[in-house]
Amino acid sequence: MLVASGLVRGPSENLAVWFRRIRSMPAVAANGPVFETLLQLHCRYRFDPDGLDPSERDRLRKQAECCLEVLRAERGVRSPSSSAKASG
Repeated sequence: MLVASGLVRGPSENLAVWFRRIRSMPAVAANGPVFETLLQLHCRYRFDPDGLDPSERDRLRKQAECCLEVLRAERGVRSPSSSAKASG
């Protein structure tokens, strides 16, 4: 998904630098606050010694799913869950 969209992070590119690079994409620019929240939650999940509480982890998961859906829509790609529903 990210490869097809040209959104792959470089080997030495941190998340903040990567996000600044991709935010010019129309789908990312239109949903900037969602992507920014995802980035903040991800960094806390990975690097904060206190981590995230269960509700924040759920929010991280939902924000990630939302961002993937936005990127899929930008590329005209159906999500795996909608593909499974359509075939079942």
